[in-house]
Formats: sequence, C-alpha cells, structure tokens
Amino acid sequence: SRRRHTRSLCDWSSDVCSSDLASSPGSIRPVAGIDIGTNSIHLLVAAVDTSLRSFSVTLTEKSTTRLGERDPESGDLSADAIERAFTTLRHCRDLAASHGVQPGDVVTAATSAVREAPNGRDFLQAIQEQLGLEVDLVSGTEEARLIYLGVLSEIGRAHV
Repeated sequence: SRRRHTRSLCDWSSDVCSSDLASSPGSIRPVAGIDIGTNSIHLLVAAVDTSLRSFSVTLTEKSTTRLGERDPESGDLSADAIERAFTTLRHCRDLAASHGVQPGDVVTAATSAVREAPNGRDFLQAIQEQLGLEVDLVSGTEEARLIYLGVLSEIGRAHV
C-alpha cells in the first residue's frame, strides 16, 4: 500500500529547531534537503544552530536530470529519466551523509513531474525501497506557495 506523505517541510524544520539538541548552547545539527524537480534535482546541506534557530548553507548542488521527459504515449516517467534521477539521488544521499547528515535529517520532496506521471507513485516507492529516502509529494497548491516564498526571499535579498 502506498501512503501519501502529509508532513510538511515547515513541520520538519520546526522539529529540527525544537529537538533535544535545542537545549544545548551552540548545538549545530547538519541537515539536508533534496528537491526533485521536473528538470533538475537540487541538494542543499545546512548547519542548523538549534539554540539560535538559524542556519548556514554548507553545500548546494544541482544536477540536470530532465525527469519531465516522459513517454509521449503513456505519460510515464521514462526509464532513462528514472535512471538519471536514481544516479543523482544516490549521489545526493551519499554527499549529505559525508557531511554528517543523519538519514532522518534528509528532507526530500518531489513536484509536478512526479505528481502528474502515471508511474510517479511507483517511482517514489522505488526511491524509498532502494535508497532509503522518504519523499514528500508536494501538492500543486503547496508547490505554488513554495515558489512564491522563494521569489519573495530573492526579492528581499535584492533590496538588502
């Protein structure tokens, strides 16, 4: 049985900052986020200071995977695109681990290409089974909200 992940990224970030580590002054907790997008997969590794509820980015990486290249007849994610994605996700998982990120501190999210593909749920199940990454399938509304927040963040940086 496939289950839909309902835990939001905001819930996860609140958990990181309110964990037992938050009571220790100067506690640094490495965390990672993986974004499985239509054209690329992004990895971000950060060091979270749980006592200050702040973070600094340690590493960012982007790989073009073209997951949106789907089978023209079925609409399925293509075998080539799935293979590229698995290679990249394995690399991201291993890179996060090499920076001290524990498996439970990796948040992975997938967006429209996976959500709209008939075999998208099977793809997510395979990621969990083969790579140990639990992937949140972001709804269209949540994806739009996150894009909006990203744009606002960039606008704010331009005015600083």
